[in-house]
Amino acid sequence: MAVFLVGMANATSNPQEGQLDAFDFAAFPKINKLNLSTNSLVGAIPKKLWSSRSLQEIDLQDNHLNGTISPEIGNMTALKQLDLSFNQLEGELPATISSLQYLTYLDLDSNKFNRCKQKVDYDRYGCLTKYNALSRYHNNLLRSQVKTLRKEYPYAKITFADYYTPRPHLPAQAGHFRGLIPTGIGNLTNLQILDFSYNHFTGPIPQSIENLRLLIELRLFNNLNCTIPLDIGNMTSLQQLDFRNNQLEGGIPVTISLLRNLLYLALGTNKFSGTIPIDLGNRQTLLLIGLANNSLHGEIPQSLCKSFQLQELILNNNNLSGTLPSCIQNCSKLQLLRLGQNHFSGNISPVLAVHSNLTVLDVSENQFSGTLPPTFCSFTSLLILDLSNNNLSGELPSCWWNLQNLQFLDLSTNAFIGKLPTARNHLSSLKSLNLAYNYFHGDFPFVIQKCKNLIILNLGGNGYCSIIPSWLGVTNPRLKILQLRSNMFYGNMPRELSQLAYLQPLDLANNNLTGSIPTEFANLTSMRQQKTEPFVILVENISGYPYFGRVDINWKGHDEIFQRTVSLVTGMDLSSNFLTGEIPTGLSNLQGLSS
Repeated sequence: MAVFLVGMANATSNPQEGQLDAFDFAAFPKINKLNLSTNSLVGAIPKKLWSSRSLQEIDLQDNHLNGTISPEIGNMTALKQLDLSFNQLEGELPATISSLQYLTYLDLDSNKFNRCKQKVDYDRYGCLTKYNALSRYHNNLLRSQVKTLRKEYPYAKITFADYYTPRPHLPAQAGHFRGLIPTGIGNLTNLQILDFSYNHFTGPIPQSIENLRLLIELRLFNNLNCTIPLDIGNMTSLQQLDFRNNQLEGGIPVTISLLRNLLYLALGTNKFSGTIPIDLGNRQTLLLIGLANNSLHGEIPQSLCKSFQLQELILNNNNLSGTLPSCIQNCSKLQLLRLGQNHFSGNISPVLAVHSNLTVLDVSENQFSGTLPPTFCSFTSLLILDLSNNNLSGELPSCWWNLQNLQFLDLSTNAFIGKLPTARNHLSSLKSLNLAYNYFHGDFPFVIQKCKNLIILNLGGNGYCSIIPSWLGVTNPRLKILQLRSNMFYGNMPRELSQLAYLQPLDLANNNLTGSIPTEFANLTSMRQQKTEPFVILVENISGYPYFGRVDINWKGHDEIFQRTVSLVTGMDLSSNFLTGEIPTGLSNLQGLSS
């Protein structure tokens, strides 16, 4: 009969506190399982715990334990599962772990372990051939987020890679393992999950990795510089292959199409060249194809549409060309389509025929042509729509604002005409609206009054001809960037714009404005304060490929594109108008004034 001691996992109502050293493990010589996870235990793990010869499973995750793992852990000859994740353990991992011949599960996520001073010899670690999970992280994550996830999903195994996203200002949260991935990794023949992400491995992917025939998930998010081994096609159990953010080069191996169980293929941000393998789409299980930020060329193969389960197709920032295959309309489950920054051409209709599950559609910086049909209004799930820098034309459909979930809308640098349609309801989701450099005309769009949460507004380079309404400074209090340059706005500048407390760049240049500069403009406090920390206007991090809202600003006579650093740009451009009078006192304190 198995004997076990359990301190309830997720025991938020009655958490166990204190130190493990106070517990007399010797009094329970037949304990098989010890579970004291998600409590408030502190202090070091006592050596006497590691003296138990009967324990098979130990779960101490999500506590406040510190100190090191004692070499005595090698005495636990019956141990099968060990979870010490989400603590504050430190030091080096003892080599005696290699004595645990029955160990099948090891989770050390989110601690403070040092990288090994001596080279890890995987060939000596015979026990590792039976590991089902191998986690080697060095991080301090937000414990509250982890606990919340575990409360909501008590039966789910939540690992570090499921919710961690690297941020430029948190470099200490990256792993500390460096050097080459040892060739002995191929000896771990029963391994199912291998995740070396967010460390500092360099060099090639060892050929021996193809021996891991039972591997389900392979994530090598590092600085590897090599090609992908052709034998990767032998790893037929793979469901997730993530080689993002490396320096991998050469062509994408055609043998990847042999991975019959593959669900997620993420090869973005590398140096891949050549064409997309013709047979890649034959894997009808694929849910995600991510090849962004490479140097791929040629057309999208027709076979890519064969995966009717495909949910995310991410090909932006390559050198792809040609027209889109009409079969893309068959991808009825597609939620995210990113084709921006390529050389695609032809009519945009095949793109717009994609079904209405889309949340992100980015075809910016191509040569697409055509108009937007009324059926486009059925894309009510859209959060991000970027059609900028194409050859699109015609009027926007009158039903346009059925897209009430839109957060980011960029139609700039096309040939759209007419007026912006009116809206019945408030557009509270919209944060960024860029209509610059089209042929829109008429009065200042009244629909802007319903965009209460608007942060970016760019109407520059159109044919608007009216006064600038005073309500703009009242109904849109969150505006940070306001660009109305190169239109035909006339009349006085409304003093109510001074109420926009967050306004940084204000660009009213090249209009027909008259009168004097309102003295209240000196109260635009956000322009007076020196900015040192950039903010991102809009980021949707989807599938590991973040979408940054781009802002085009005419800065000191030159058109510049800003993304992450746009908050560092402050100033006011009122040039090329018909203004009179003196510059108000205090206006000189604003950054980057152009008059």
